[in-house]
Amino acid sequence: MLVTRSGVGYPTPEDYGLYYDAPGEDLPKCYLYVARGGQKLRGPVSEQDSGFAREWYGSRYPLAWAVVDVPAGPWSYFGNAEGIIYRRRGKYRGLFGHPWDRVRVYAAPSPRGWRLPLPEGCVIDGTGIRIP
Repeated sequence: MLVTRSGVGYPTPEDYGLYYDAPGEDLPKCYLYVARGGQKLRGPVSEQDSGFAREWYGSRYPLAWAVVDVPAGPWSYFGNAEGIIYRRRGKYRGLFGHPWDRVRVYAAPSPRGWRLPLPEGCVIDGTGIRIP
């Protein structure tokens, strides 16, 4: 859920997730995407390939390869988010929230999704999402 300055929340569909590429190899670093969840492709992820996902979900959560349909755009300005609330699974499961000092949100119509470019120097790791 994205939260505005006035405290209004914009919930996302239940089958949507929060996606990002922490090292910035396939998607721009410090960009969060809210998009429909992916379809599993094949069996479990090896420990060699698990890296960031293992840090995020913990050692006991079963990981699987999946394709996520991240919208390519066109992106249009949607509004400003003053924070985000999201649910985590795995070892650190629960509801988490982070207040922000205004992050611009962009929307794409098909497939439906949102993009949040976070400020340079953001940190997305096993402890959550932090922006400078």
